[in-house]
Amino acid sequence: MDAPHLSEVCLNIISNAIKYTNTGGAISCNVVQKSCEKEDWCNMIITITDNGIGMSEEFQKRIFEIFERERNTTLSHIDGSGIGMGITKKLVELMDGTIEVESKQGEGSTFTVTIPC
Repeated sequence: MDAPHLSEVCLNIISNAIKYTNTGGAISCNVVQKSCEKEDWCNMIITITDNGIGMSEEFQKRIFEIFERERNTTLSHIDGSGIGMGITKKLVELMDGTIEVESKQGEGSTFTVTIPC
């Protein structure tokens, strides 16, 4: 695990949660360690959840591609270049981890990052 890069991963996800969650919304971050197959190793599982605008099923398939942004965010004039989640995925993969997203439009999103350490 690379602590500075893990911090960047969390910051990117939390920044998006703040950006896409309206005033009065809720954002939570949960961190747990679970055992894994490797002796003397564990998996750090970070879950970041918001009740923001959410995203379509179709966009969830492309969210980690560079320069991808959902149409409703460009129409609502939310700033962003669409590179943050692509970089986030690359950093997670460099640490031999995984990142997953679950979301529903109008209900929010949950990102789950698993990093072996």
